[in-house]
Amino acid sequence: MRKTMLKKEAAGLILGFFGCLAIGILIFALDFSDKLFNVAEYSAAYDIVHGNTPGGYTGKGIHWLKELLVADNQHPANPAVSASAASKPISIEDLKTSAEGGNSNAAYKLGIAYMKGAGVPKDAAQAAEWFSKAADQGNADAEAMLGELACPQMSAKNCNTYQSYIWFYLAAVNGNQSAPMKRDALEIFSTPIQLAAAQGAIGAAYYFGKGVPQNYAEAVKWWRVAAEEGNAQAQNDLGTAYQNGTGLVKDVAEAVKWYRKAAEQNNANAQYNLGNAYYQSLGIPKDDNEAMKWFRKAADQGYAPAQRAVGLIYREQAFQQRRDHAGEYYGAKAEAPGVVQGFISAYMWFNLAASQGDEEAVKNRENIQGFLNQEQIVEAQRLSGEWKPQHPETPSQ
Repeated sequence: MRKTMLKKEAAGLILGFFGCLAIGILIFALDFSDKLFNVAEYSAAYDIVHGNTPGGYTGKGIHWLKELLVADNQHPANPAVSASAASKPISIEDLKTSAEGGNSNAAYKLGIAYMKGAGVPKDAAQAAEWFSKAADQGNADAEAMLGELACPQMSAKNCNTYQSYIWFYLAAVNGNQSAPMKRDALEIFSTPIQLAAAQGAIGAAYYFGKGVPQNYAEAVKWWRVAAEEGNAQAQNDLGTAYQNGTGLVKDVAEAVKWYRKAAEQNNANAQYNLGNAYYQSLGIPKDDNEAMKWFRKAADQGYAPAQRAVGLIYREQAFQQRRDHAGEYYGAKAEAPGVVQGFISAYMWFNLAASQGDEEAVKNRENIQGFLNQEQIVEAQRLSGEWKPQHPETPSQ
């Protein structure tokens, strides 16, 4: 009897032990399988986003994407993300709200969704817009995507080398691992002129702190590379750096050298700067005729500061003629020869610059009105209305 009871108790303990073990294994298996399933979903979503999934799985992929797109600070649909990151689904509308609130990763994910038509209608323009919003905040993945959009399939055909190179450079600086290789690949089939334009723009990005930390020395480095390849805008920008002593030692004579190189390529900004150097004797002897020559070249292209400068010179010349002939015309109703025409020309150029929002030109135009009658003002307005910009071709490099 005693032995029978002991056998029953032992059997109960054994059954209890194995029962608990089985329950534990079952719980572990369910939990583990759930994690595997979530990771598998993430992997599938990742493949769909990047176009690596057969068409038959598209419907399921969209469902997974809608469940897995979450507004956090992690790369979208990354298989390495833990299952807990995907456990809280978010709608496309919520994702938009997050993106509009300044979340760059949410904006990037929306770009991916629109590019692939995942949960929203496929829309390349919308994709580019959301990538741009994310890139404006320094999102490296978005910058890389803009680089790819600018150069489809990384082929010289239909490739905007200028934009693509800039975006891949910024993406590389901000940590995107594939961007350096793609940026370097662009150098293989791009011309020196195309690359120089992009390199000059990178210099501007460093100068203004746009997409990269502001760094004047780095800006000068990139401007010099582009300027030496003959890029006119970079030559002008390098000249400005020398004139102001920004990112390097101030050297006005060196500034004039670079202004001249760019001005001779019909860069309106440089033509104005070179004219101003002659006008104010910056690094070269004062020469009003040379100043007027270069101001006029830039003004003829529609460059507002140069148009204002031309107006100032005409005004000065009119006043000078008044002074030169003051004795001859003292008390007379008529002005000295050329004075009225000088004021009309000055008004015309002030009016052109003012039409582009140049506030100084607006003030100058108002100040000169007292020297013209209504008929003369109408004439000056007619001349400015008939004026058309001239755009000379840039010399081939």
